[in-house]
Amino acid sequence: RNVNSKNDTFFYSELFFIQQLTDIAESLRMETLHLRAARLHIMLGRVNSFLESNDVYVPLCSSSSFFAKVVRIPPDQAKVFTTATRCPYMIMVETVRTLRKCSAPDLDAVQRLRRYTNEVGFRAAVVRDGFMDEIRTISSGACLGASLVPRPLASPSNLSPLRKPLMESPTARLDEDVLSPKQLSFGGWQEAGASTAGNTEKQEEEGEDGRARSAEVANAAREDAHASGQEEPSLCSEKRDCENKHLSQQLAHTLSKDSHVGVSGGGWSLSMTGSGRFQEETWENKKERIRLSSPFGNKRGYSIQTIIVKSFDDVRQEAFAMQLIQLIHTTWQKEEVPVKIFPYRILATSAGTGIIQGLTDAVSLDSLKQQAGFTSLSSHLERTFGRDSEAFRRATANFMQSLAGYSILCHALQVKDRHNGNILVDSKGHMIHIDFGYILGLSPGNMGFESAPFKLTEEYVEVLGGVGSCSWETFVSCCKAAFLSLRRIHHRLAALIELMMFNSNLPCSRVGKNRIVQNFVSRL
Repeated sequence: RNVNSKNDTFFYSELFFIQQLTDIAESLRMETLHLRAARLHIMLGRVNSFLESNDVYVPLCSSSSFFAKVVRIPPDQAKVFTTATRCPYMIMVETVRTLRKCSAPDLDAVQRLRRYTNEVGFRAAVVRDGFMDEIRTISSGACLGASLVPRPLASPSNLSPLRKPLMESPTARLDEDVLSPKQLSFGGWQEAGASTAGNTEKQEEEGEDGRARSAEVANAAREDAHASGQEEPSLCSEKRDCENKHLSQQLAHTLSKDSHVGVSGGGWSLSMTGSGRFQEETWENKKERIRLSSPFGNKRGYSIQTIIVKSFDDVRQEAFAMQLIQLIHTTWQKEEVPVKIFPYRILATSAGTGIIQGLTDAVSLDSLKQQAGFTSLSSHLERTFGRDSEAFRRATANFMQSLAGYSILCHALQVKDRHNGNILVDSKGHMIHIDFGYILGLSPGNMGFESAPFKLTEEYVEVLGGVGSCSWETFVSCCKAAFLSLRRIHHRLAALIELMMFNSNLPCSRVGKNRIVQNFVSRL
């Protein structure tokens, strides 16, 4: 009972927290223009009072991520954005990470299922596919004290063909937050990877069966390929891997392994000066400045997240587009295709509200072109990083890789509305596309004036050194590798699109389900 009471409190507190944020965006929309910033500060102060006595988190994460308690929202760091009909705003959220999971403050899904099976004596009689072994393990109590590190319930070879796309969907492969090598279990803190002797023996048996089944499948595929006169799948895979690695090696001397914080909708920038050059205060420096002024800055696990809250705006289609983009991103990473795209998290909290992961150290091309002294994107990069410097070569390579990735992405998903406000450049030279509200044949005003498969302007070509240059040839090779990689998974993408178009009220579904799927397959 105590556990259920805690879970109920946690659940309703989280709902109330998100509703508070979205209600603020809606109330600001009705407020007089010059009073919006002051009203936002007042309402965020009320939210901070609520945070003092409630455990909530920003739900832009997976349920298996570690719980990062929201402790404060600095009102002086909030910013209101005004559009024609909406009033979204951006806030910086101070969090303190713990070693609990976001699914509940005390119990995760496996623990709750085990508690249920122990209470009612449940024994699974019919469980589909690979879930039977997991239910048996939990029901028998064999997992007591074992590590609760998430693992797949069954290997792909054990699943039916209809379940494979679901198990391999982008929602099942969200990035995990890493904090500590220890995980929470009933027996207290235990090293990750620990298991009982019974589990170890069982896993070895399952591993032998899985390897045997995999060998049979591989032999069958090899026989079919030989009969049809095609190359063996293993040889095709090795050849493809060699080609991708060769492209990666060409870029290795100019690229560094960097990561991106995230992307927001709307093209709003956090760290730009009036001259269009990036500020000396980077995002990391800004976080440090806020931490030093915060009463929670000395706590272990302290961090800052940036989110944008929207109202009077349906972000469900953009969330669907981001699922497809996440799958494409994961595929390119797995196959080591030397292109870059940057998925970001979107949560639709209702049909007209939502929250979006924020962006740092980036600016839209539209804002960049309005700055005094701007002549071209190439000259901007030269002025920012220094011509003929190592940083400039790295930035140019980053621009080329991200341009190739988003070019193929826009062609495959038929992304429209690619004006300069929806294209950003970050502090490392990456090009980043945002706002995927027009996809799969839907265009602003249904006019269809964007006939090009993707946006490639003379300004972009100038950054690459012109047609025929070394960077241009590498760009073409990267586009080919990315396109061939998507062609190999087009059936999975088509299945997801067809599934989402069934009895859907998404704007892109107006084109027609059959037409959308057929056009998508024909493009790849």
